[in-house]
Parts: sequence; C-alpha cells; structure tokens
Amino acid sequence: MYKVVIIDDEPIIVEGLSRLLPLEQYHCRIAATVHDRSVESRISGHGDQHPDRLS
Repeated sequence: MYKVVIIDDEPIIVEGLSRLLPLEQYHCRIAATVHDRSVESRISGHGDQHPDRLS
C-alpha cells in the first residue's frame, strides 16, 4: 500500500482532497496532511509516515 501526504497552504483544500480522492481504489492511504509547506521536510523523513513519493 502506498502512503500519501497531502500538502497545501489552504486547510480547506487539504480537507477536500482527503475526503474526495478515492485513495483506497489505488491502494493508497493518507499518511499525513500538512497545511504548511515548511513542515513538509519534517514529515517526509519521519518514521512510518515517510511517503512513497512527493510531488
């Protein structure tokens, strides 16, 4: 299963994507959500929450 981190500076966008994307259909799960891009580097290398791809 792939792990996904959703990052956007608008909390409503992060929430909407978290709810609307059919991640299970693509064998994915949300590992984390981030509202501040400066937090991305801390999330991307943190233990079990390490995502499979950042874009």
